[in-house]
Amino acid sequence: MDAIFNQFRDKKWFSCSQALTILSIPLIFPLLFNWVAFGPGEREFGISISIPFLTFEFDRANEIIGRIAFGIPALLMDAFLGYGM
Repeated sequence: MDAIFNQFRDKKWFSCSQALTILSIPLIFPLLFNWVAFGPGEREFGISISIPFLTFEFDRANEIIGRIAFGIPALLMDAFLGYGM
């Protein structure tokens, strides 16, 4: 299957599109986490806690708790990307 792309490997546009694809992967997750944590509008979060033989579900979890749960990883990913740049 890889032999199909051998004719394109010498082309500049192919290497640029390959580099853009590889660079976009680490940018997608921080973008999503930042949007959920810091974006405008209301967010709906659901929480479920499961222990053996018991399950508790909260359909309308607190929005602040959800934003914090997404905000901490978003800030860590932003710091990692900032350090990498």
